[in-house]
Amino acid sequence: MAEKIRTKIKKVLFYTHSPRAFRATLIGHLYEIAQIYPTILLSEKLDAETENALKDKDLFPQLQEIIPVRQYTGEKRGLFAKNRYFHALANSAIQSYNPDILITANDVYPFEIYLIRAAQKAGALTIVIEPSLHSLNLRDIAWQVDRVNAYFRFPSFFPFALRVGFVKIRKYAGYLLSSIILPLLVGEVPRLKSSVILYSPSGFLADYSICYSKEDYLLSLQEGVSLQKLSILRNPLWREATRKLFEKVYFFPARKFHSGNKKTLLLLFPFHRIGFRREDRSIIGEKELEENNLTIVSLIAEILQDWNIIIKMHPDDRRLDTGLRDKFQTISRSIETPNPDDPIDRYIEISDTIVALDEPSTALFTASLQCPDKRILTIDLYKRWGGDFYKNFEGVEYIDNKEKLIHVLEEIRGGIHQRNVQRNSKPLENKEFSDTVEALEYLFEQRNRESRPSIPK
Repeated sequence: MAEKIRTKIKKVLFYTHSPRAFRATLIGHLYEIAQIYPTILLSEKLDAETENALKDKDLFPQLQEIIPVRQYTGEKRGLFAKNRYFHALANSAIQSYNPDILITANDVYPFEIYLIRAAQKAGALTIVIEPSLHSLNLRDIAWQVDRVNAYFRFPSFFPFALRVGFVKIRKYAGYLLSSIILPLLVGEVPRLKSSVILYSPSGFLADYSICYSKEDYLLSLQEGVSLQKLSILRNPLWREATRKLFEKVYFFPARKFHSGNKKTLLLLFPFHRIGFRREDRSIIGEKELEENNLTIVSLIAEILQDWNIIIKMHPDDRRLDTGLRDKFQTISRSIETPNPDDPIDRYIEISDTIVALDEPSTALFTASLQCPDKRILTIDLYKRWGGDFYKNFEGVEYIDNKEKLIHVLEEIRGGIHQRNVQRNSKPLENKEFSDTVEALEYLFEQRNRESRPSIPK
């Protein structure tokens, strides 16, 4: 049956999404597809390791062509020029390559929306494969983002509720422009549900949406995505054959960055500069939140005095250059602060222990798959909203009080090892595919069955 289905899929068009998302997960899906099906890649500007891998025909035998897109990595363009460019490029790609299947990482960003619409008009099947954990309810994320913007974008002498109101007015004005006016200017009907500005979930526009876990699947259902559209496909690192790609291209080369014989702890520093208390969602101000986090860093450095400590900032966080690096150095000379733009998988690979501070970092999820034999901690001492995301996550130790943190750090210092989760230990869930090729074949055949006219009795 598989061979019969494969003769029907002539070409797949695949968009990388952001360079970080593609390197972390999506390249694994592309790898599986390109073993069998002719594939065209619409690509952002990628790192050298990834670009070299894509040129290797032994790794990607059916990858036929790479087309630059530059939604995330291109030159600066005006809003209207960028809108015309994305619309023209999306339509040109579909007309030129006439794919049977289009794969994107979302259906809420402008280029992806134009691409999916053009593909559907041409009769192609459109599939969203989410590139990371769907960590929190999007309504909660939107609530947080509104208040962060209110805190930083408007003068503090305005009442906070008024600042939040200004943010919402600004947000809906942006929605009106991006989702209604800009599409009309290029001859497209407005896109009312699919909006990154309003934090719409992926899955409304595309034919199908694929999540990483049962939890993500249920969360998408709660957010209104149709049951018929949703399926589950685990991160490519779960699959041994695909994991070898990541090991060859990223993990093995990373080991040359290991710093001598000393043990290394990787600390993922929180991206957000303010937070919210879990109990009542009141604001934790910038100064208080930083002091809380530095207190934890000091405790780790005090107990693990003979360790290297790598503090990895989010790529969009530039606080190292505004004094934070000096504060880390004051705590300990053993603290290293690499370039925030460096790939996180490199530091996960060379570290003995990985720690995240009170945020639902998707890098912690990646670490649990990349290095399942390493000790991984999430620290939530100050009961920050979202800080308990990994509380019941297999393979991650949740620490919510200082006494437990000290005990665990002393265990780590003493060499007491606690093994993480085993890969491939879970049976497949309902509506879960075993790999990307199976997902494409099944969904392609299902769409064809649904589109066939019924035979009268």
